[in-house]
Amino acid sequence: MCHWHTATSHALIIDIRWSVIIIEIYVAEMFADRVAACKTYEKDRYTTMSPWRYYKRTKEYITIHPETRKLLERLLKMLAVKGEDEVYRYLRYLIRVKKTY
Repeated sequence: MCHWHTATSHALIIDIRWSVIIIEIYVAEMFADRVAACKTYEKDRYTTMSPWRYYKRTKEYITIHPETRKLLERLLKMLAVKGEDEVYRYLRYLIRVKKTY
């Protein structure tokens, strides 16, 4: 058995407590990627609403789990309304403080 297969096999046997935090980290990365891309491409036209507008235009082409979609949309809407500081504070809470795992 090759190393990759072994690593993958072990990764599939993740305790359910860890899967929640992994999902939150994954969604946080998806969120940050969208923000960074919008800032890069829109430059001076960027607003905190930009990532949400981009997501709305493309969401029908993205295949993700409904719970993942729900959290990503919550973060994008929070950014549009409350700004970056509040969203990153909330993400730190989800990943470091809440410790749902």
